[in-house]
Amino acid sequence: MQKKDLAEQIEERAAQTTTKADQEFYPTGCTLFDLALGGGLGKGTISNIVGDNSTGKTLLACEVIAKNIAIDKKIGHTFDNAESGFTLNTEVVWNFKANLLPQRSTLVEEFQYNVEKVLKSLKEGENHIYVLDSLDGISDEAEKKKHTEKMTRIKKQLETEKDIKGKGDYGAAKAKGMSEFFRLLNSKINLTKMHLMIISQVRENIGVMFGPKFIRSGGKALDFYAGQVAMLAVVEKVESQVKIDKILYKRTTGILIKAFIKKNKLGMPFRTVFIFIDFEYGVDNLKSNIFFLYDLLTPEGKMRKDTGISLEWGSEVFNSVDGLISHIESNNQEDLLRKKVIKRWNEIEENLKPDRKKKY
Repeated sequence: MQKKDLAEQIEERAAQTTTKADQEFYPTGCTLFDLALGGGLGKGTISNIVGDNSTGKTLLACEVIAKNIAIDKKIGHTFDNAESGFTLNTEVVWNFKANLLPQRSTLVEEFQYNVEKVLKSLKEGENHIYVLDSLDGISDEAEKKKHTEKMTRIKKQLETEKDIKGKGDYGAAKAKGMSEFFRLLNSKINLTKMHLMIISQVRENIGVMFGPKFIRSGGKALDFYAGQVAMLAVVEKVESQVKIDKILYKRTTGILIKAFIKKNKLGMPFRTVFIFIDFEYGVDNLKSNIFFLYDLLTPEGKMRKDTGISLEWGSEVFNSVDGLISHIESNNQEDLLRKKVIKRWNEIEENLKPDRKKKY
């Protein structure tokens, strides 16, 4: 086995630090996601939200910001639109205006500068959420230089009609840059109440025989320094229908995603929850909670093929999820539902603990 270098040893030791007993969290706007994460997104920590295209990563990040602004209007946030593809109308959907960085990060070095700038501006105990969307939208100076040289060489070869030969990509340089970034700033972030959320795209690991089938950019640095890593995947698309002039129209209006907590230093790892997302509404917390509480999904996240639905709520019985949602919203019983979900989750976790004699 190849001996690990000093940098890798330092990173491993950093990843093994214990969770603070007084750890504070930022709620995500989704009860189930909070429970799976151990309470929400940790203050003074780094998270990594990973998923393929159209898995609601950006939307989920906006939900987190909106939820915390609803709790505390003074909370600060920074949205680093590295991919330059942000199109969500946050004022219409969530009633807040996204604070997009004027100078978005395009290089690892710029990302480090932007994060350090926010850290230096924070007052003691000040809450702040920084979102990088996404890590795949940035490179580093060395990679940029090599890419320019490669394009110049290709142009020259095309002009002289010679064969084009390349040396592959330069992901290693970016990974090294990210590793250095986390070593320098991780301890600084830990001393604040800022949460750094890094969004990553997954891509298929072509030709892999052993190891993960899907990978994301940035190297192993995120594996070491991210306290929470959530993998998102679309289970199915959600369709709605409307009848106009006796004609029935159907549209895809949302998605059901599976959130798998791959790593969690602030709670139990390997927890899976299913979250409904509506494109015009955001995270549908009520619907997600109801499907969990009444066990309406299979372990794979598919709708159970039971004949009819009977949802008991107090002294009433509802035969549809929409009917129960309407009743809960009309009677302001969202918090009651949330408490029922938390109680059920904790009952499951408690009963899963080993009933064994203490060893020591």
